[in-house]
Amino acid sequence: MYFNFIDLTKLSRNYESQPLGLKEDIPLEDFKYLYIEENLTKKEVAQFFNCSANKVKRTIDENNFKKDNKTIAQSQRNMLLRTKGVTNCMKLPEIANKCRESFAETMKIRKDEVIQKRRNTLFARTGYINASMNPETKKKKEKTCLKHWGVTNQLKNKEIKDKVKNTYKQRYGGFTLEKSSILRNKYDNTMLKRYNVTNPLLNSEIRKRSAETLRSKTSEIKRKNLIKYGVEWPSQLERVKSKINETKRKNKTFNSSILEETVYNLLNNRYTVIRQYECEKYPHKCDFYIKELDLFIEVQGHWSHGKMIYNPDSEQCIKKLKKWKEKAKTSKYYQNAIKTWTYYDVLKREHAKKNNLNWIEFFKLKDILEWYDKQKLNIKIEKDIIDKEFKTITSYDKNGYESGYNWNQIVLYFQWKEYYKRELQLWNDNNDIKGMPLHEFIYENRNKYLGKELGQLTDKEILRAFKISGIHIGNSMHSPFYIKQFIKDYNIKSIYDPTGGWGHRLLGAHDISYIYNDINSNTFNNCKKMCDYFDLQNKIFYNKDCSTFTPVEEYEAVFTCPPYWNTEIYSEKGVENLDYDSFLKWWDKTIEYSFLNKKSCKYFAFIINQRYKDDLKLPLLNKYSLSKEQVVGKTQLSHLQHNKNIKKCEYLIVFSK
Repeated sequence: MYFNFIDLTKLSRNYESQPLGLKEDIPLEDFKYLYIEENLTKKEVAQFFNCSANKVKRTIDENNFKKDNKTIAQSQRNMLLRTKGVTNCMKLPEIANKCRESFAETMKIRKDEVIQKRRNTLFARTGYINASMNPETKKKKEKTCLKHWGVTNQLKNKEIKDKVKNTYKQRYGGFTLEKSSILRNKYDNTMLKRYNVTNPLLNSEIRKRSAETLRSKTSEIKRKNLIKYGVEWPSQLERVKSKINETKRKNKTFNSSILEETVYNLLNNRYTVIRQYECEKYPHKCDFYIKELDLFIEVQGHWSHGKMIYNPDSEQCIKKLKKWKEKAKTSKYYQNAIKTWTYYDVLKREHAKKNNLNWIEFFKLKDILEWYDKQKLNIKIEKDIIDKEFKTITSYDKNGYESGYNWNQIVLYFQWKEYYKRELQLWNDNNDIKGMPLHEFIYENRNKYLGKELGQLTDKEILRAFKISGIHIGNSMHSPFYIKQFIKDYNIKSIYDPTGGWGHRLLGAHDISYIYNDINSNTFNNCKKMCDYFDLQNKIFYNKDCSTFTPVEEYEAVFTCPPYWNTEIYSEKGVENLDYDSFLKWWDKTIEYSFLNKKSCKYFAFIINQRYKDDLKLPLLNKYSLSKEQVVGKTQLSHLQHNKNIKKCEYLIVFSK
């Protein structure tokens, strides 16, 4: 007998052309391959080698050949795959249908007997009538699922869940009763057959049993809770109430009016807002508490707050209360509304007044918007945002010279009040611009170009509008990756930055020795805070005029970005306030004090735009070697530009001694 599925290359010889001798022993590797790996029976092995069954038995006994269950199962799957094209015979339609028919026939005749026998067997073995009730079986099932699918339940695996859904769609046209008429009809027929109704709860007997079960279980739960917690329901405990409120606050699932949600989104643009806030001085769930202002805000937008402050002497309030009392005779909803308006809201006002709280309430969105417009602007950036940006900066490995100017969250977090100093002053003054108050002008401008109204605008969008609408040119940002790439290209270990600015280069030089200097004391202090927050090492800070100052520390290179003369106004002390000739003299002195006077300094690098590039290069050209002149920036445009059609750009200029 010849077996055409045997891989002859795995045998030591071709047994057709070189048959096994009568007295020759069977080669052990060949025997093991056929008997163990291919799972041939003893009889089939004897037929393959054309030898006696005794020889096969003796070979097995002498070499202690044993088949383990996993090997047998895998061999059987291989055999099925070779012969039938499947790994499980139940995947063959003819066999699967035959099994189903046989099982259905058995269940018709002996259904109750089969079920009872199964339960008896399970109970005798495990002590449970259903395998799924057995904790050991559950753990075993979860362990197996975890091993094969990485989840404790097969349906938690997206691949299996999708497969089940597709199978249901193919067989029944849908995955649920609502989406499949076949499943719905099948369910309805079963319910009609068993209970004479399409829904079990329409059956009075089942409904009665269900209610009794619920009452019984509820009573037992209450009894246990009283023993364990001293109350019928854990939610009555103060600590549990606090936990529930905290979870709702976190998931934003408090019951609230549409007005409350609008107000929350508005406040959250500007402040750190805590919803449903309670404290000793104000033992009520305050709608909003603003931490920065220590301010309690109640939004009485729902009709149950009366749409006005309750005054028992007001004719309007008396008339409204009379109407509500009439409706409260048949409506518990109005009974609660009367309590809210005439008692709870009054009590809140009394507590706020008694404890001298910073407390306000609003009934209309218009009033809230008017109050909001009068408040100071505030850029709100979460700490996880700046942590994420810092991680990106430290791990950035692309060409830094090609990066854009969009890595500014950290700088804004620490510098926004100084960065937008002039804009904030203009906003607070609210003088007329083009015949209308500045606030109104900006709201109209942002509505026109962004499609956003006051309640939708963030403070950052308002402040950016000053530059975009041409009110004030404002300041601009740089990229921390220019200095990072420079450090990499020239293998720099220490840098001095005579005009340190907002802190972009401080961040880019996070892993080397970096000396920061800036004449603006506010910017200087904010950069120190930035350094402390990220725990940057080997950083030194100076608040000096760089045209008359040389750090005592040694450094290999200067890397800076000087002011573009009077393009941006940073402070009253800054060089941007000088005339152009004085500005160029200041630059000459800065080069002298930072580069010429420092023997250890080998490179002088600076970022400059096209307009001032040649003038600022001039003092260095006759004395030093021009090492690099390269356009920087992803768009190859100046960071001061908004018109993309004008091809002006910024350069990195590097001189070496």
